[in-house]
Amino acid sequence: MAATPSNEVPNTFFSIQQSKVKNLGRFVEQKYPGARILDQDHDDGFIEVKIRHEGIEKILIFTEGKRWIRTIWEVRRNRLPKNVISGVKRAGLAYENIDDNDNMIVDNPQGRFYAVQIDRDNYEPIFLMSRQGAIVRKINHDDWNDGRWIDDGEDHFDEGDDEWNHLDRHHPRGHDSDGEWDEEDGHWDDGEDRFDEGDDEWDDLHGERED
Repeated sequence: MAATPSNEVPNTFFSIQQSKVKNLGRFVEQKYPGARILDQDHDDGFIEVKIRHEGIEKILIFTEGKRWIRTIWEVRRNRLPKNVISGVKRAGLAYENIDDNDNMIVDNPQGRFYAVQIDRDNYEPIFLMSRQGAIVRKINHDDWNDGRWIDDGEDHFDEGDDEWNHLDRHHPRGHDSDGEWDEEDGHWDDGEDRFDEGDDEWDDLHGERED
């Protein structure tokens, strides 16, 4: 079951914005200059604002109290940063175990992250990863709920999963919880260097992979 937003603002790594947004349109304009608002909707207890920004459709997700949780948009596997792909490999998985289409770039009050959909047999978690490739959360697909997940500070992924235990025993793992948040640089420092847009949207883009 997906987490339900509440009036309590969790003090966690993926905590939502502390202050309420007085004007959603102005917030969009300030955060994503030049963006055009396409739609606004209430869904499952959240406010969602769909925008087009720099040629890409993005979804801003807010609590009903107008606190910004995150912005998400799709990124194909071959557009993921090299550090993120390396982090998946350090977790004992292959490049081919990353879903080609169902990955997300995630902006939130703490910075930029990547929601990477893993697909290996019956093992299908979502890894929330930093730009540096650290796995900072593992989330069940249902809990992620197309980006509507609220972080309560707990890792709800079933660590007793046979597949994950198998990987633990036979492969080196990434730094799931090692390191610390770098306030100055705005990223998780581990010491190492829902919206279905479809294929057409990405075929029109010619940018380089994010680094």
